[in-house]
Amino acid sequence: MKRLIGTIVIFLIIAGIAATGFFINTRTADMVMEKVQKSQQYAIDGNIENAKKELAEAIDEWEKKIEIMLLFVSHGKLDEIEEAINIANSYIQYDEVPLFYAECQRASTLLDHFKSVEYPSINNIF
Repeated sequence: MKRLIGTIVIFLIIAGIAATGFFINTRTADMVMEKVQKSQQYAIDGNIENAKKELAEAIDEWEKKIEIMLLFVSHGKLDEIEEAINIANSYIQYDEVPLFYAECQRASTLLDHFKSVEYPSINNIF
């Protein structure tokens, strides 16, 4: 009986850790993607200052959560997303709106893919 209870406790701990990773990763990806898309829209509308501000907030949010997310996901995926956001930031600093727009699209696509891979499905298992 003690073994069964011990097994159930270990299972619940592992399930809790997996759920925590899932929620942290998907929530962070959602928040950062929303800020990147808002920044992109501001740039399209010609409001470069708000675009810079919104992207800076996205970078700050990403940097706050990156260490926790690294516990659950490989460095490669997160580094690629971070790189895209930072490249977009460098473009907007020099008012390169078309390049900024393209890099924001890339960052949004990477974030969307990252989020979709986190959801448990048959496609993600095989």
